[in-house]
Amino acid sequence: MRIASYDETDHDEVLAMNLQAFGWPITEAAVKRYLKHDERWMDIVGVYAIERGRTIGQVLPLKIRTRTSEGEETVGGIAGVTVVPGNARKGVATTLMEAAHDVLRDNGIRISFLLTTEYLVAYGMYRKLGYFDASSFSSAQKLVKVARKPKDTVLRPYRKKDWRRTDRIYRHGTRRLLGFVVRERAFLNKKIVTSPLTRENIMFVQDDKAEGYVVLAPGEDDVTVREIVCSNGRSFNRIMALVEAGAAEKYVLTYLQTSRLGRRRFERRGYKFNRTTWGRVMVAPLVRGLSNKKLSELYDFGGAFCMMALDTF
Repeated sequence: MRIASYDETDHDEVLAMNLQAFGWPITEAAVKRYLKHDERWMDIVGVYAIERGRTIGQVLPLKIRTRTSEGEETVGGIAGVTVVPGNARKGVATTLMEAAHDVLRDNGIRISFLLTTEYLVAYGMYRKLGYFDASSFSSAQKLVKVARKPKDTVLRPYRKKDWRRTDRIYRHGTRRLLGFVVRERAFLNKKIVTSPLTRENIMFVQDDKAEGYVVLAPGEDDVTVREIVCSNGRSFNRIMALVEAGAAEKYVLTYLQTSRLGRRRFERRGYKFNRTTWGRVMVAPLVRGLSNKKLSELYDFGGAFCMMALDTF
């Protein structure tokens, strides 16, 4: 078995492997799009295991800017971990993970994050590789029976030219948070290009103050809040009141790995959080001298640490 980059693989095999594992097509066109619009993607575009001429496994190492208690730090993000059926439990994934860690270290990165669920077989492998649970994903729900619509405030679909204001709102709304809260310019515009997100799913407050925005995923019987960013608690309540006014007799759901403050704001509006979930954010030091305790101090897991749905990988 040898380790190779995306350019050295059979791209049809990579496509089939990702469709089977994630339902997510990785094509040459998609890779070009990610490299152009998503600063997290590295030029190497993944590490792959090739055996007897076949591509049998994949890990996608990313480089992601984060904020710590000591300033900004670029970390690694491990994504797209998969091995084709018939090759599991043979050490392929472990070898690929170690190769991905080498890529990250070669780029001066000393911390690696990944997202997983506790019930997956890979969870045990990650722990053996030095990862520990930083946080679990939060989910909450509220059945909206009657909701009053605030006066003089309207949500409208996001426009491409709104990016400067939404960038400013985001920077202000996350200024005291740590973790995955450092975004590139025009983030929402680029996210529309690289994901299923559409402008109609981003609702912007239509007023002179431009106090916030919310990203929604409407369903037949529910509305999911994927992200809400605002200037303060009053703005949060105004925006959520507008969301709930359009969701009468439906559940409003949220799936967030957000800060303690974000959870409290939802709880004050009557949302019930599921405290125990399967989803995990895991982290590992990649260099000597960086302890788990130090990582917890840098990111304040369970406190100011934040990762919103649009920042998952």
